[in-house]
Amino acid sequence: MDPVNSILRAVRVLDILEDERALSYMTILQRIDIPKSALFKILATLEAEDLVKRDPDTRKYRLGVK
Repeated sequence: MDPVNSILRAVRVLDILEDERALSYMTILQRIDIPKSALFKILATLEAEDLVKRDPDTRKYRLGVK
């Protein structure tokens, strides 16, 4: 069975956030080799599902409650 690329990318983002307290969008982008628009969509989707939380003050991302 072939893997689903968007899911693999989302898992990589979660793996990156797992190792850090909180990261900016640009820092995450530097650590993963995907287009900016793809990362934006992945983070927005993960945030909508409470897998990622974005701090409104610092604008940094961290793992969510799920």
